[in-house]
Amino acid sequence: PSGTLSSDNVLTDIKADSNTQTGISFFNRASNNNITDSKITNSTTQDVKLSVVSVDNIFLNVSYNLSRESVSSALTGSSLIRKWYYAAYVNDSAGSDMASANVTAYRKDGLIDWSVTANSTGGTGIQNVTDYENIGGTRTYFSLYAFTATNSTDYGRNDSYNVTALENQFDNVIT
Repeated sequence: PSGTLSSDNVLTDIKADSNTQTGISFFNRASNNNITDSKITNSTTQDVKLSVVSVDNIFLNVSYNLSRESVSSALTGSSLIRKWYYAAYVNDSAGSDMASANVTAYRKDGLIDWSVTANSTGGTGIQNVTDYENIGGTRTYFSLYAFTATNSTDYGRNDSYNVTALENQFDNVIT
């Protein structure tokens, strides 16, 4: 798909293979679009192209060749935010579920990306972690993530996760 002044769209389950030009292209102020659960492969020029101030476009669980990503720096620059799924199961050292544990995801800069309370079986449900933000062709990576889990009886468990290396992660990380 491509568009001029296309904003606030949600596009899911796109399969773009062997396009003669670009897999997905946004141009001329196409902003706040969400592309989810998609795969873009073997495009002739770029798999993903954002040009002319196309900002805050989120690509969640979208696979494509990173070297075929083009984000324009023209004017104030376009921006693409790439995210992946993350889910954790929290248990204590005996292997018992840690219901109601608070699980917090910290980006490499120390800022909190999200914080959730584990459910009755210690699960966090599916969350999103930001791999990077590409502004005007410059990527800023948010990994290595640090995760902590705390509750009223256990003062903390820690784990780390490299989003860029592993992409989607469904983990029994905090034990």
